[in-house]
Amino acid sequence: APDALAVYRQALAAAPDASVWVSSIGFTTNLEALLRSGPDAASPLSGAQLVAKKVKGLAWMGGRYPQSLRDPESPQLPSPEHNFGFSCTAANERCGGIASDPIAPSTAFVLEHWPAAVPIVFLGWEVGAPILTGAVMTNGTASSNPCRQAYIDHGNGVVGRSSWDPATTLFAVRGVESFYSQVFGRNFVNATDGNNVFVPSHAGGTQSYLVQKAPIQAVRNAINELLLMPPTLGSGTSD
Repeated sequence: APDALAVYRQALAAAPDASVWVSSIGFTTNLEALLRSGPDAASPLSGAQLVAKKVKGLAWMGGRYPQSLRDPESPQLPSPEHNFGFSCTAANERCGGIASDPIAPSTAFVLEHWPAAVPIVFLGWEVGAPILTGAVMTNGTASSNPCRQAYIDHGNGVVGRSSWDPATTLFAVRGVESFYSQVFGRNFVNATDGNNVFVPSHAGGTQSYLVQKAPIQAVRNAINELLLMPPTLGSGTSD
């Protein structure tokens, strides 16, 4: 597979101006690489200039809102949120004995260096957590469906899985529709641990976070409907 940075630069260079919504549903290392990149064969523009010219907005799954700092009354909530502050030590069993660099510095860099005129819309942990999707594929799609099998293998083939990433991408494609409302202001991320605090502003701005407005079932149904759609092949047939 080609390098993610090359894919970003080639795709943005070929896109019409202000036409691209980016859905960031994991760590920000690829976006950081894009913002740090200089001119190349794909474009004479730097990565930051490409974003400013080609990107219409960034839908970013990360953080909790209005803040991710530990709430004594809700100790089960993640602090910081995974995509903003993940850090893996070799002693952590989930890491398989392999240490990795903390993600918080990358998160903070992207937030600080993202072109100010290009909107960022955050979908927080609290929005995606209760939207359980994917289980419909167990009985609603063929056994050869790799997404169906992935949900089953992950243990989510019966009740589904929280839809942080699907809900973010749904917004990136369809906008707020009747699902969400937006709170405008500015997000601040601690570059050391990844905790975030969002400061609302009555003056608006280009940063906002999503608040669930429609019943959770409405978003769940919209995502499940898409998951059940058969893929359309290039030949115009379906499988």
